[in-house]
Amino acid sequence: MLAVHHQSHAVSSQFAPAHSQQSATSGHEFDDVFVGVPTYNEAENAPQLVRELREHLPGATIMVIDDSSPDGTGDLIAATCRSDPLVRLRRRPRKLGVGTAYLAAFEEARKVGARIVLTMDADFSHRPQDAPAIVRAVRRDDVDLAVGSRYVPGGSIIGWPRGRKALSSIANRLIRTSLDRQINDCTGSFRAYRMELIDRLDLSALRNTGYSALPELLLLVMAAGGGIVEVPITFVERQHGATKLTQRELLNSLTNLIWLRQRRVALAAGRARDRDALDTRELIGRPLSGSAAAPVIAADVPHHPAMRTP
Repeated sequence: MLAVHHQSHAVSSQFAPAHSQQSATSGHEFDDVFVGVPTYNEAENAPQLVRELREHLPGATIMVIDDSSPDGTGDLIAATCRSDPLVRLRRRPRKLGVGTAYLAAFEEARKVGARIVLTMDADFSHRPQDAPAIVRAVRRDDVDLAVGSRYVPGGSIIGWPRGRKALSSIANRLIRTSLDRQINDCTGSFRAYRMELIDRLDLSALRNTGYSALPELLLLVMAAGGGIVEVPITFVERQHGATKLTQRELLNSLTNLIWLRQRRVALAAGRARDRDALDTRELIGRPLSGSAAAPVIAADVPHHPAMRTP
């Protein structure tokens, strides 16, 4: 069995459906999967993406989170909803960022009782045919988050010039250093989360609303003790529409590196304090080694925040 705990591993994309949860009614392998797809001006991509996702993830619920796209993306998806009852549309009044779109997907997935949430881009840079392998990876007993990765053996990028590949590689290396974990693809959004993991995350602490939310979510997953695995994917540069990654987002990503490191250190310190407090509580009530003294109970100890009983 693949050992994942508290670190990232690369795995083969040829996953057997381990522990898949099939519906007693339809029997689809992906009935318990909820797909969240943020969109803004993706009329040329989103409807076709939904159709291909339906082919590769039969039975999955697909929700498009549209930030009032001027090109009519939302209206096109609304038409799809009328023909496919498992397609949903959440219209938002303005551009609110992909980070908040992921939170909206988590919220809706919880409402419908999904067990896995898959997030991905709408522009076909994330291929629908790669989605099943990512979902199957997160079903393994020791995995809480499966990351579709461009930067593990078997992963690749099609259509990027050499300079953009170098910039992405450097950015991921810097983020990896800030996170202090061997995760090769920290900036990709093609991910599958277990709902049990999402329920353990302190999402109210998510600071970033744009693309910088991606490494921050990794940090929250690591703080929650989640097991992470990377699955190789083929990333394809978009053919239609314009990228949503602005210069402002790039600048924010760079300034976010320092904050990520500080946050990681603070979270680690908090976990250490929690462990110390737990050790203290466990010691309360034990007799001293080699002593017949009666156990000390919590009521006998002067009040201290670290000594509260659970």
